[in-house]
Amino acid sequence: MNYEIIHFIPFDMGYSFFDYGTKTKQSSKDFIVKVEKACKKINATFCQGTNNQIGSITLNNIECILLNYGVGIFVTKKTITSDCQEADLYFKDIPAAQIYYHKKQEQKDILKGTSSISKDITFIIDAVWSSIDVKERAFSSNHQYKSNGLSYVLSLYSLKDKYDSVTIDFLMDPGLMHDIQDDSKWDFIRSSMASVPSKTYNSEPYGEKTKVIASWSAVAVLNGDESALSKIIDYEINLQAAWFLYDCMIDNLKHENLSAVELQNYKSIYTGVNLEVDNIISANMSTCDINFMNLIKDTSGIELIKQKLDLLLNNKIALENAKSAEKQKVYGIITEILLVIFTLVSIYEPILNVINRKISHNDIIVLIVMGIALAISSFFIIRKEKS
Repeated sequence: MNYEIIHFIPFDMGYSFFDYGTKTKQSSKDFIVKVEKACKKINATFCQGTNNQIGSITLNNIECILLNYGVGIFVTKKTITSDCQEADLYFKDIPAAQIYYHKKQEQKDILKGTSSISKDITFIIDAVWSSIDVKERAFSSNHQYKSNGLSYVLSLYSLKDKYDSVTIDFLMDPGLMHDIQDDSKWDFIRSSMASVPSKTYNSEPYGEKTKVIASWSAVAVLNGDESALSKIIDYEINLQAAWFLYDCMIDNLKHENLSAVELQNYKSIYTGVNLEVDNIISANMSTCDINFMNLIKDTSGIELIKQKLDLLLNNKIALENAKSAEKQKVYGIITEILLVIFTLVSIYEPILNVINRKISHNDIIVLIVMGIALAISSFFIIRKEKS
């Protein structure tokens, strides 16, 4: 079999580089200087990027793309060493099962930190985190977050051979193979795969030979040359970075007590990333490029997670605004009462007579009138604020 499994492994840098903040925010230039120094300590190479990519870090053939979204994504095309010999032998006549097992085992090893690239991944992540001055998303940018700072691994199939339609059908709809890592289920999986699943995916041609296929669970490129595959990988990097950032922001919103300013900061990041992703697809692109990008985007679930984040953000902001309004009411009441007091005190000197015990009958009458005026004023001020 001639195929590659390309893994996309995102992590939260903890900080997004957009031009919406104050002068006290960390600049991308400052970050680059610091991350270059950190890379030298681990013998990694940093190369500055263009457009929305801050740059890339390479260590022992593992590449990590750093985006101004505030997300780093490892992209690996190399075969990851995982023990799949037993599964290969058992499913030797079922290519879909072999390929799917390799994907699941490699994903599992990466998230558990037991793969051949896990050590280098950790080195690079630590170099990036050490270069951030103050994290905006502290909850999701540390080794206690999910799988040692990682959340998931998205994998892209690059199928070089002419695989039959049955193999494609199973890879795009792997429900029957869900428990394939449990060898006690292999007999059941094998017998179940005698029935072909229904077609649950869409495809788009890309040039004369290449075809892009996407479903709810996977993306595959058939007979893709390096040029076509490179474009698809670049788009998937941006799309996954956005999806992952939205997910991290949701986790931070749920677990952190953010101020109104911090919530508006999140809103700005969300808006900035939306614009970046939307601007990738432009009228200047070829029809092939637009079609495959829309195909991948439509099956990515990014619109759903955007809606979740948008609703959560708006709810949090509304609550903070309500709290702020209540505080302003209290402050307003206190301020107006104090103004009344100061005004009454400033316009009548008999108060001094009270202090000096030189109070007259007239002074007592005036003080009673002042007290009644103060009470009436306070009543109407409080009533006005509550209305």
